[in-house]
Amino acid sequence: MISEVSVFLPNVAGELNRTLRVLANEDVNVLAFSIDQAGACSIIRLICSNPDKANELLKERGIVVEQSDVLALKMKHKAGELERVTEALTDAHVNIEYGYLTVIGGTSQAIVILKTGDETKALEVVQGAGFEDVTSLNGTGS
Repeated sequence: MISEVSVFLPNVAGELNRTLRVLANEDVNVLAFSIDQAGACSIIRLICSNPDKANELLKERGIVVEQSDVLALKMKHKAGELERVTEALTDAHVNIEYGYLTVIGGTSQAIVILKTGDETKALEVVQGAGFEDVTSLNGTGS
């Protein structure tokens, strides 16, 4: 498991840039992110090189932040691999709340980030199905 920082921002031009500048100025690297619109707000989900520092820096500036554990799994970049992950979790009655995926350039590998209702159980299930937990993304993994 790794730590994800969720940032809640007004859905206004420049807010994301202002937030990312805070992190960049303090040498916090963003390794993955997603943006979801929720009415007049956006939820920015970040995987950072130092999630604890990111959390602290943003809270100091009055930005609403939540930090939580998520799964980061390495998988083959081929048809059916993501379905294998979801099948294993479904068979174990683990719900996926949200996720995002990226391909590792120049390789046949991908990394999927998943938030479930039970990260500990989900980790056991996906490792049992042969998927590798990528805790090295931000150094906070279990």
